[in-house]
Amino acid sequence: MSQVGEVQHLDILLRGAADDLFNKYDLREWDEVFFDGPAGTGKTLATLLWIHTSAIEFPGANILIARKTRDSMTGSCLRTFEEQVLSCDLPDGPRIMAGRDRSQRESYQYPNGTRVTIGGIADVERVKSAEYDIIYVNEVTEAMQKDYEYLTTRLRKSTKRKNACPYKVLISDANPSYPTHYINERFSDKCNLPSRRLRLLSKHEDNPMLWDKVHRCWTDDDHGGGLTYIRKLDSTTGAHNKRMRWGLWVGEEGQVYDEFDPAYHVIRAADVPPILYYVGAYDPSPSSRNASVMQMWGIDDDERAYMVAEAHMVGKGIDWWGEQAIRFYHKYRPRQIVCDPSNPGMIELFNNRIGARYGNVSQRIAIKANNDQAAGIAQVKSALTREMHLKSCGEDCQRSDRHGKARMYFVDGALTEYDHEKDKDGKRRPRCTPDELLQLVWKQTKDGQQTRDEWDPTIPHDGADCARYLAMFNERRGLGTRRAKTKNPHPPGSPGFAMWETKTGRYSPKESNGTRRIA
Repeated sequence: MSQVGEVQHLDILLRGAADDLFNKYDLREWDEVFFDGPAGTGKTLATLLWIHTSAIEFPGANILIARKTRDSMTGSCLRTFEEQVLSCDLPDGPRIMAGRDRSQRESYQYPNGTRVTIGGIADVERVKSAEYDIIYVNEVTEAMQKDYEYLTTRLRKSTKRKNACPYKVLISDANPSYPTHYINERFSDKCNLPSRRLRLLSKHEDNPMLWDKVHRCWTDDDHGGGLTYIRKLDSTTGAHNKRMRWGLWVGEEGQVYDEFDPAYHVIRAADVPPILYYVGAYDPSPSSRNASVMQMWGIDDDERAYMVAEAHMVGKGIDWWGEQAIRFYHKYRPRQIVCDPSNPGMIELFNNRIGARYGNVSQRIAIKANNDQAAGIAQVKSALTREMHLKSCGEDCQRSDRHGKARMYFVDGALTEYDHEKDKDGKRRPRCTPDELLQLVWKQTKDGQQTRDEWDPTIPHDGADCARYLAMFNERRGLGTRRAKTKNPHPPGSPGFAMWETKTGRYSPKESNGTRRIA
């Protein structure tokens, strides 16, 4: 047994990440702490216990406990706080809980002057101009990124009263969500933000109520216990099982593009091979809540596509998108911009704006995309799958390091334009195409079955639409027609001229009679 802090009446057994929170790390050295792990590992209880001991140890501390909405706290973290922490601390616990009912309570007042405020993050006005020593966000995956970041600015030394609390830390906990969720990225090794961040990973064996460490087995009794709870988690399927049972950050259940793996398909800019030419894609959103998207894709010698730039914006007018098309064209000189065919006005606008700026060479740069959704989904899924051979491989192909790769990649940092207006309805919207690919699920029928030929239209998918347009364009027959738009820079008849023609696919290999035919 380990007695925690100065609370002599609470005899709490700490294991794993919970023990690290109390005994391994000094939270004065950290700005943000994220308690991560599957369901039922004791993350919330450990964090609330740490908050309670800190509230007692540092008189006059100002602490905030928050979740997305105030109503969601009554039966979750506040119930745990009162029944498993405060009620066990005699005699101070009952006095701290005195007053309003749990559902109506706004704060807990400690005898030593510490105040623990309760609030919903959705009501951000309540915390404006407030000053806190410790902020705890329960189930942080529910909170929007802008609200989380705003809470970090509320950690500062109080100008109104003095207290001895040395902490200025934001602690959060959550069960796993999809891999590109902002909180997962914020505490990943790739994050280059300057704040000092600590990630604690918990597991079911850390919870003494579930795991008997002495006998090395799950606990069980007449009221359930670890064996019963783990059996229930093991009976779940798909993404829910991976998240709640094993603590993995995976995509949604029934994911359309289940071939998409951010760890593989999202690459560094330095890993992009030489680009042969560029193709743009554009899809406008008819909804004011969702983003319109413009992308720029680089195509290499093997017809693999790399998304090198993306604008993901809400509420921008046609003039803004016209200027965005000019900026992308100026930087990348795409051969085509494939656009949503249902909006011919924007296609004409792009052609007129780019043509007026750069002359006839760019006339008709924007074209209608193939909008066959079922075929486009199949093409993207195929492009995300690792191929054992290239499209140009013959029967006697010898595999090389160019084999075994996918044909569609996304460059980390490709997002050039993004705003948070898409979050104003209280739900975090996808901020880039990889986000959309992870969240897109198949449309369900009335009996709950998935159609497998159409995705859920309520989920934002404009970036995924652009990927469809690109995949259909890149896979269509007659690649030589597209490549022929670029003029051979070498004099006709020279060795360089023939090598360039062969490399760009304008001519096929020699026939048996020694002649060449146009591809």
